[in-house]
Amino acid sequence: MRKWFASAVLGLVAGVTVGVLSLQAADTIKIGFTPPVTGASADEGALQIKAIKLAVKQINAAGGVNGKKIDLIIVDNQSTNPGALAALQKAVEQEKVLALVGSVKSTQILAMSDAIKNYGIPTIIGGTNATLTKQGNPWLFRVRPDDSIAAAAMVKYIKENTKYTKVAILHDSDAFGTGGADRPATAGSGAGCSPTAARITSVPTHSPSTNR
Repeated sequence: MRKWFASAVLGLVAGVTVGVLSLQAADTIKIGFTPPVTGASADEGALQIKAIKLAVKQINAAGGVNGKKIDLIIVDNQSTNPGALAALQKAVEQEKVLALVGSVKSTQILAMSDAIKNYGIPTIIGGTNATLTKQGNPWLFRVRPDDSIAAAAMVKYIKENTKYTKVAILHDSDAFGTGGADRPATAGSGAGCSPTAARITSVPTHSPSTNR
């Protein structure tokens, strides 16, 4: 699944860059990738790197994109919002990438969004906060369902399968957690499945199973 996802993302990024290949005379397409190599999320970053490297290997072995091989540039986001912004700046200003595979964490994408817009660099994102692609930034391309879709599915299941009418919400306090809590709360209220006042927040500690 990770390999398929990485291949799909790279294929989309490569497709986005086709229109600007004339700007880069080399025989490769430089694509930046800003995973967490160090810090609290380094474990999941290691899995992301394995997946995307395998995808690059397969794409290049098949002839690349329009005859050009992908040159993957990995820049550590250090598992932080400032680190994500610094990684973006390095990838664009120093490494001169044509496109970027960005973060899967909504908080990091929010930290990077203005700079991405100013640079005008096509950026694939995996964050699920529904507001990320609704802030007038034409350079963000989401490749995962946002929280509004997940919320509708959760509320539908609760209403039709459990018949519960009162539900508590436990969520992280970051952009992923609050966005993920707000959507089902709103959708639930409209479907006769009201969340209780017990919205319990926690400080996020990310692991391979807690992306967003």
